[in-house]
Amino acid sequence: MDNSYGFQTLHEQLMVILDDIDRVCRKYGIEYTLSDGTLLGAVRHKGFIPWDDDADIVMLREEFEKFRTVYPKEMRRELKLDSVCNLATYCVVNPRYNIPGMSQKENTIVNPWVSIFVLDHAPQNPFKAKIKATVLRFLSGMMGKPPQYSNFSERSRRMWDIASFCGGIFGRKRVDEWFDYLCKKDNNHDTGYRSVYTANTSFIYRRFPSALHHEYVDMPFEDRVYRGILKADEYLTSVYGDYMTPLPPEKRAPKHLIQS
Repeated sequence: MDNSYGFQTLHEQLMVILDDIDRVCRKYGIEYTLSDGTLLGAVRHKGFIPWDDDADIVMLREEFEKFRTVYPKEMRRELKLDSVCNLATYCVVNPRYNIPGMSQKENTIVNPWVSIFVLDHAPQNPFKAKIKATVLRFLSGMMGKPPQYSNFSERSRRMWDIASFCGGIFGRKRVDEWFDYLCKKDNNHDTGYRSVYTANTSFIYRRFPSALHHEYVDMPFEDRVYRGILKADEYLTSVYGDYMTPLPPEKRAPKHLIQS
């Protein structure tokens, strides 16, 4: 394991969580894929990107619904399935373990966590897809200001302020119900596209062909094997472009934590 950025202990703790998720998914036949920087790390580094400070996986909605039913009964006792970092996003977190030598950026927890993003069907019409993503992003803001609020543009911060204020008026429970309903609204048929709506970034505007997540393979990761989509190259190219070329050294920094 590459420890050139001092993240070995963090990465080991993230793998404890990934191991547990993988164990339960294999037991119950639930498919998932490493995603985003974690998938990129698996392909380019055969493990973690050395300066990455979290881990991400993605599940289709139908797989996630099975997972959240069985996982609380099967998970390691120190872990928790929750939305502790981003209220719109599920994660598996170890709330009992504080990462040594790390301090938090704004509103970010200092416990190891693995984010679980959910893929729902997106409208086939691009304009309707954009409208749906915009409404869902506002609803996620109604759940509360996102982590690292100060990193957003002034325009985005004004939107978060307004959304958070509106959320206080309507109440979290009602907003949760609206958010969940709209995420699933197009799932009664295959539109040909899916989007990750359980996030509060502009990533929710991306649509991916449904076929990207039809086939999964075992993928080497450090000294483990986790699940990944067969069409990882197509996915990573659409998100990162030339993903095999690492960032320049001056941009290799963690997104969520600060080394203290």
